[in-house]
Amino acid sequence: SEAEHPLHKFIVISQQRSGTAFFASLFDKHSHIRCSHEDLFYRLGLWGMKTLIEAGSVEAYMEEIHRSMDALTLQARHITGGNVTHVGFEIMYDQGVLAFNKDLFRELNEEGVKIINL
Repeated sequence: SEAEHPLHKFIVISQQRSGTAFFASLFDKHSHIRCSHEDLFYRLGLWGMKTLIEAGSVEAYMEEIHRSMDALTLQARHITGGNVTHVGFEIMYDQGVLAFNKDLFRELNEEGVKIINL
C-alpha cells in the first residue's frame, strides 16, 4: 500500500543520444522502481509537445508531468502489486526543460520531485 511504501518521484533529464534509455532500463529492472522512456513526449506526440511548449505556461507543463506520473504510478502498482516506491521518466532538454528552465526546476523542487541530470 502507499502508506507502507511512500512514493518518490524523479525525472531523468538529458540530451538525446546520451544513454538515458539504457539508464532507464537499469532503473526499471529494480523491483521497487518504475522508469519510463520519454513518457511525456510519447504520450503527447511531437505536435502536442510543441504546442505545450509554445503556450509558455509552466503550470500547464506541470499538469502534463502530473498526468504522466499518475499514469505511470497506476501502471507500476498494478504490475508489481503495490511494491513500487519510486516512479519517474526521462525527458530531454529540448522537450520543455530549456523553455521553462528555472520555473520548471522550482516547481519540481517544491513538489519534491528529484532530478537526475545526465
